[in-house]
Amino acid sequence: MPRPLRIRVKRCRTLYLRLLLCILGRAIPRAIRLSREAQEECRKFPSDFRILLGLRAPGPALILESDGLGRLYRAAGAETSPDLEIRLKSVEAAFRLFTFQESTAASEAGGRLTAAGSLALVLSFIRIIDVVEILLLPRVIAQRAVKLWHKPDRLILKRLALYFSLLLPAPKRR
Repeated sequence: MPRPLRIRVKRCRTLYLRLLLCILGRAIPRAIRLSREAQEECRKFPSDFRILLGLRAPGPALILESDGLGRLYRAAGAETSPDLEIRLKSVEAAFRLFTFQESTAASEAGGRLTAAGSLALVLSFIRIIDVVEILLLPRVIAQRAVKLWHKPDRLILKRLALYFSLLLPAPKRR
């Protein structure tokens, strides 16, 4: 592949990752309100617990903060360092994960995903992301993205509620 074309492909992938992290940043707090399973996982995070999901070093990232009551909110910026970091090795690794070519478990096993923080909390956050993917994605794609796909109660209603809530302003932290 010629060098200028490679640079354009990388820029397009980075733009896609920024967009996807923006959508995830809006979808995660809303999906937690819709899913009892995600609420239980979210209750494990202490108050003011910060989670970072993104690329290593200069890449796009998503920062979420817990209120300690079973809810996550998108954090405004990086005033303090995150308590839990989940980073992807490169744009290519993130693109494979976020285009659902491989699951989170396969990314971690392949050394393309690293986590810093409590292992139990990392797994809780990954389970929350799995719930979000099940609610956002069609079954064919979600089965590739999550390790264990299960059909939640009232999936279609929850899915529609999540889609419509993404059009509304983000919930404010109390």
